[in-house]
Amino acid sequence: MRKYLLKIIGPLGIFCLAALILLLAVKGKPGDAPDKPWYYQFDFNTNVEGPFESSNSASRYALTEAIVFQHRLSLDERQARFAAPDLVYYNGVFQTIFTPGISFVAIPFFWIGSFWALPQIGAFTSTLVFALLNFGLVYKIARKLQGSVEAAWIAAFTFLFATNAFVYALTLTQHHGSIAVILSAILLSFYKISWKSMVAFGMLCGIGLLFDFPNLFMLFPVGIFLLSKGFHARFQDEKFTVRFAPQLIGIFIGLLPFLAVYGWYNLQVAGSPIKMAQFLGRTNYFDTAEKKALDAKASIADAADKYRPRLPFQTRLQIQGAEVLLLSNERAWWFYSPVLLIGVLGLWAAMRNPETKATSTLLSSIIIVNLVVYMSFGDPWGGWSFGPRYLLPAAAILSIFVGVALTKYRSILVSAAFSILVSYSVVISTMGALTSAAIAPKQEAIVAVYPTKFTYQHSFDLLEKGQLSSLAYNAWLKYYIIPVDYYLLLTGCILVIFCILLAKYHRRATK
Repeated sequence: MRKYLLKIIGPLGIFCLAALILLLAVKGKPGDAPDKPWYYQFDFNTNVEGPFESSNSASRYALTEAIVFQHRLSLDERQARFAAPDLVYYNGVFQTIFTPGISFVAIPFFWIGSFWALPQIGAFTSTLVFALLNFGLVYKIARKLQGSVEAAWIAAFTFLFATNAFVYALTLTQHHGSIAVILSAILLSFYKISWKSMVAFGMLCGIGLLFDFPNLFMLFPVGIFLLSKGFHARFQDEKFTVRFAPQLIGIFIGLLPFLAVYGWYNLQVAGSPIKMAQFLGRTNYFDTAEKKALDAKASIADAADKYRPRLPFQTRLQIQGAEVLLLSNERAWWFYSPVLLIGVLGLWAAMRNPETKATSTLLSSIIIVNLVVYMSFGDPWGGWSFGPRYLLPAAAILSIFVGVALTKYRSILVSAAFSILVSYSVVISTMGALTSAAIAPKQEAIVAVYPTKFTYQHSFDLLEKGQLSSLAYNAWLKYYIIPVDYYLLLTGCILVIFCILLAKYHRRATK
């Protein structure tokens, strides 16, 4: 009975610890209304290091508010101005340029939060739920790949607090929702083909589409893997026969309802079930007359250039994308989250193990798809962002293999390398989480009216100015502790957790 209770209380305590750290970092600013209490949050505050510093969050939040308060899928002018520039104006209707899935998920959280005048905290809680779900999924998959218990928990903490997953757990964006879909699909691949698993995979594909269109590319390798389990080809007696498991039809059964929802949404805002906002283009409705004139001239020049790319994904852009995402100090892992290099070591070890080779091949193919898709994207920087936000699915997978590496290579050298790299990574990710997720690309930073840093040094500058984004700090703790000490305290707590897990890991290894 005691062992059974420990199996429940242990993981529950770890989840509560991760949730507490997220809550101490969650973004928020006391409301600006003088006649309202500090927690009044119905205003749209787009200040830097605030919850709506990025239009990625603002545009999705505006749709959620429109649905809950106005019972409509389009935005009014106030919401549209707030959502710009991630905004489409088509047939006299304003709409967010993003797929609506994240806004839909945020509805019940926003609705509950609005009862306590905390709609922003309520809506953003939906992302925290996804982040904690991913925390558990990384642990679960690491265990499936023969990672030890301690190493699997280390992998989970590595993903959530030693990569920019920490930063984007505090936003209303698609990243953690998309990762939850991809990791859930990977988990399904460990099980046998059944009606239940195939319907579930179809549902995940539909949810992934509603969250972000590129998710379908990253789910494609999982789909091929599952289909390979259900197809059987044989050549015998000069006859070639192919059979497939009827359970595979479950994929379409699970997918169709979500396609219907997406078609209905497009019909309401664009007048056609197959007309998606992403392909309609951003509007300059709220730009100045001078800016609109410049855009018109640029549009004429673009139309005359027959060699100019017309789609967001272009193979001719891959070299530039690879340089930004893999080599530059603007967005690359080696500069923001070098601990993921340990994950590469774990992937290599898993590929050499016959028992985990098939699954590790599947996971490596998802990493490759993630890289290729966004290396071909016209904006590999991800706009004003912190680290390679587009590569967060790959970061989750490499974090899983961090657990595999620690299990396979139980040596002081590997542990020392991990300790150094994870300490550096936690220092950087916590800095981004407590300050700002908006770091300008180099080409924009150096020509700005007030030039700014284009690496995480920008976050350190904000810390020195005392500009923290934490609601807990801004509402209560700023009266008792200075910003630098709050940052050091939270960073130290995370590193202490890693030290405890590493100590248990080595203690188990010596038994």
